[in-house]
Amino acid sequence: MDLKTRVFEIEADDTQYQALKNLSKFLPKAEGGFFVIGIALISYQLSWVGELWRKEVSLLSQQLEEKIKSHCFFAGWKTILKNSLYNKRLQNMKIKRLQRFLQWESFFFENINVLEDLELFNRWLSSLMNQSLDAKTIVFATKIWWRRLRIFGKVDMFPFAIKIPVDSRWSRFFKGLGIEDKKLMQQHIDRISVKLNIAPLHIDWIVWPIIGRESVNTLEDLFQLLESRLGISSYDNSPDF
Repeated sequence: MDLKTRVFEIEADDTQYQALKNLSKFLPKAEGGFFVIGIALISYQLSWVGELWRKEVSLLSQQLEEKIKSHCFFAGWKTILKNSLYNKRLQNMKIKRLQRFLQWESFFFENINVLEDLELFNRWLSSLMNQSLDAKTIVFATKIWWRRLRIFGKVDMFPFAIKIPVDSRWSRFFKGLGIEDKKLMQQHIDRISVKLNIAPLHIDWIVWPIIGRESVNTLEDLFQLLESRLGISSYDNSPDF
């Protein structure tokens, strides 16, 4: 099995991917894509774990199918927030984010094929939302758009150029290894990414479902865990940490 096939096989078990795949059964590629990008932009400061929020969005979206297909995106987003049990915080701020994103609805649909270029999409969304390229919600929305494209047949791997944010999860992990500097954390992730020949974001979703179940006390442990998960045996040595 080649590396891309293995990465995609692991991804297929991810609950987020499964939720997006479920949405694809009743939402068209373009309209569903725009809708879930908006959802991604408000998927922060959740009241509970992300998995419950994803299930909630999936369930509520099915009830909003006709609104979404009719481009009534803002009404759909507001309905989900209003009825959400797991995304109650900062709702006024999130509504403003959605209003800002909605201003570019026409641009998105007129340029959807061009925006399949993920680096271009990442830059466009970053500029639109006035956030950095590696801001957590910007990268998350880019990942969601990529997964949406994957479900509809696009088979490219995620690009190396888009970095994963060193968020609270990664910070806790690295600090547990005695590494405090965020730039150094990013450098270690990038080094592992290059050595394994998969983009940093692939590493992010491959490692987190299992890292709590495995003993990872060093960066070498992390590298070997990823090698094992990917079924890679062609590398003799881990990166020089």
